[in-house]
Amino acid sequence: MTIIFAPTVAECVSTTAPDPVECETKTGQGLMNVDLVDPRMLERRAFLRFEIDAQLAASPVDSIVLQLTTGPGAGTSSPQAGEVYQVETFTLADLTGTVPATVGAVLAGSPGAVAIAAQASWTLPSDLLAGTGGVLCLGVLPVVANGADYFNLDGATPPGLVVTFH
Repeated sequence: MTIIFAPTVAECVSTTAPDPVECETKTGQGLMNVDLVDPRMLERRAFLRFEIDAQLAASPVDSIVLQLTTGPGAGTSSPQAGEVYQVETFTLADLTGTVPATVGAVLAGSPGAVAIAAQASWTLPSDLLAGTGGVLCLGVLPVVANGADYFNLDGATPPGLVVTFH
């Protein structure tokens, strides 16, 4: 059985002045930016919170894939899509003034370049949901300047966490 979970939060923040409203305003409506050095604001990271039924989260998992789609305009493509980390649990309100810290090592390295209006996918460890209690918080961190602009919850193609259970 495969289920695509939508995040309850999908926003970007600057590491120097965390504010999801400001980040989206500078990136563009419906977009979140992942960029090491951006002329409009310094480093930006995307953060996603998934709430998965605790019973499902405890079920055996075959695969987990995070999918993000870039926007249609200039500046949305990038030579590197970014790396995915598990981050400390956060809420939308926490992202104003706070940058969630990473928890452990990188879960998935950058899958490479991402084009305009294209999907980037990261295969995550299949045991990632175990012990989360149903709340999984992820961060997409930049690895290059000239990062990508991904759709957030207000965008044309919102993020998804594709989980295949056995």
